[in-house]
Amino acid sequence: MKVRNFTNRILKIVLNPNQNWSNYSFEDKSFNKNFRTVFIFTLIVVFLARLVGTTLLYLSSTSIYYILLYSVLSLIIDILYFFFFVYAMCKLIPFYNVEVKKNKIKILVFSSFIPLYIAKIILSLFSSVYFLAIIAFYGFYILYCGIEKFIKVPEKHVMIFFIISSLIIVGFYLVLYFVIINPFFKFII
Repeated sequence: MKVRNFTNRILKIVLNPNQNWSNYSFEDKSFNKNFRTVFIFTLIVVFLARLVGTTLLYLSSTSIYYILLYSVLSLIIDILYFFFFVYAMCKLIPFYNVEVKKNKIKILVFSSFIPLYIAKIILSLFSSVYFLAIIAFYGFYILYCGIEKFIKVPEKHVMIFFIISSLIIVGFYLVLYFVIINPFFKFII
């Protein structure tokens, strides 16, 4: 499978998760290469949008090195955030008697983070339209549909698994943000 096909599958899932989660398996041999390519490209776009947006907004009052450090640390947080959530899901799933490969969890997490990445790009480049950050909440719907149809958690445990996953998502992001970003980069609030 080529990167373009892989990306199209993910976009179809993001645009209609309720219908498209059950259509794809993501179990071919080129999965890791394609996933890595798409994931790195997405993070680079988010990084550049954050760097450009923050530079345009704060360059008159802040050093470019400070802004670059903020963008790099934010990129590191995005990477840690993704891999921690994949790890947490891998540890959480066996409690619900579900056998799932790590690749499926990576796709689930990445697909549910795409609205968050889009919201970050929009807010970085156009900070005056902060109300569009609500786009990020669509990721919770993608996560819910993926837990139900892609991971196939038993129906009676779907809501519990979703709530626990959501708490982990929000909690870990807040911890990372307030420990790493907020103390050193007050100007970005």
